[in-house]
Amino acid sequence: MIFHMTDTCPCDENDKNLRATMYSLPITARHVVKRIAGRIVPAIATTTATVAGLVCLELLKYVINNNQYDDDDHVGSFTSEKEINTLAATTTPINNCEQRLVQLKSRNSFLNLALPVILFSEPGLCRQTRLPNGKYFSLWDRWTIRPCKQVDKYRLTDFIDQIKVSAYTLDGP
Repeated sequence: MIFHMTDTCPCDENDKNLRATMYSLPITARHVVKRIAGRIVPAIATTTATVAGLVCLELLKYVINNNQYDDDDHVGSFTSEKEINTLAATTTPINNCEQRLVQLKSRNSFLNLALPVILFSEPGLCRQTRLPNGKYFSLWDRWTIRPCKQVDKYRLTDFIDQIKVSAYTLDGP
């Protein structure tokens, strides 16, 4: 059953009180809940719009500053060796998290619209994990694993074997 805040029946109110009891919350009268909820809705809409705008800014920074290409990007789209060499000269692979953060100029945002306060900070470095072969990887690294067989014959064990091979051939810092 879906009810609006103003639509209520005794069973609906009992459900809310039962839920409050289960979570060790105080049982609250309906008029108190209406007063609190009436103030929250505009704040949620304003905060959502602000966060969406901040996310768009970070995405724009990423798109504008991203000059890296994947290994398979643009394969076959260049007609001459000169174009390929130009791409190789202008593309600088970045394996270090700190360099990547500086390049993107990413920012964490903390906001409290009740005060109003918006604070920006630089994100912390990502934690790197050492592999048995002495190389490192982080949550920001990406491994592209392509099935070595047809998809309908590709099994979990094949995937695990490919992950093991990728871990030992990974180019780390």
